[in-house]
Amino acid sequence: MLAGKRFCGERVVDSEEATRFQEIVGEQVKVLTKSSKQEFLPFFLWFSLEGIEKMCVDAQRKRDVFVQNWIKGFRKMRFNRITTNEENIDRTMIEILLSLQETNPEYYTDEMIRGLMMTLLTAASNTSADTMEWTMTHLLNNPEILKKARAEIDKVIGQQRLIDESDVPQLHYLKLIIMETLRMHPVVPLLLPYESSKDCTVGGFHVPRGRRGCPGENLAMRMIALALGSLIRCFDWERVGDEKEDMRELGGFTAPKAQPLVANFHPRPTTVPLLSQT
Repeated sequence: MLAGKRFCGERVVDSEEATRFQEIVGEQVKVLTKSSKQEFLPFFLWFSLEGIEKMCVDAQRKRDVFVQNWIKGFRKMRFNRITTNEENIDRTMIEILLSLQETNPEYYTDEMIRGLMMTLLTAASNTSADTMEWTMTHLLNNPEILKKARAEIDKVIGQQRLIDESDVPQLHYLKLIIMETLRMHPVVPLLLPYESSKDCTVGGFHVPRGRRGCPGENLAMRMIALALGSLIRCFDWERVGDEKEDMRELGGFTAPKAQPLVANFHPRPTTVPLLSQT
């Protein structure tokens, strides 16, 4: 969607680039919530004892080099498309930003595009995955809730097909489970609420006053529900051993599990024929 590339899963084209991307995002998330004595005692700014400023500078430098290589590659690709009259084929987010740069170069600078791309990549990489992991953790610790969620899915979907995105609005109980998970484990627990006191214009776009929200919220909620619904629909799940899953959180910009989720699962007999067809 953003750059037309996949950085995880079986269809990764450039594994080295995917590894670099994951490392950069990990560093970004780590430094975002780093705190130090300097923030509370400005006198320590003279000493830079903990090296946090250097960490931030290094993370930004790596990020800028990585995304700038994207920009150079897509700028060349865009030029080739224009010269071969293929400009109207499906474009990625970065190509759209480059086209806007041609019409408004003073605003859509390379620096602005780099920042916007990395913001979108960082915000979308961990949040949905963390929410799904926490939801499955709670379901494994509460098997009666998992059973009710499976019953709802079976009632809505039936036994003849797999779950589809169009089924998500009908899965009310599953959506309530996700919302309760978000209440207990907010995606970004340390994010302060932001509110615009008056209407404003940003980059030529009208932004009304009021509370700001995540622009990808609707897409994320649908994808989380679709992924969780598919896991519940297709597999039987149980904990490894008798002890409940570890519920400790790991500090950071997001709040992932301190210990990754480990569970036993096997295909449900009714879904084996369906899975073999995919």
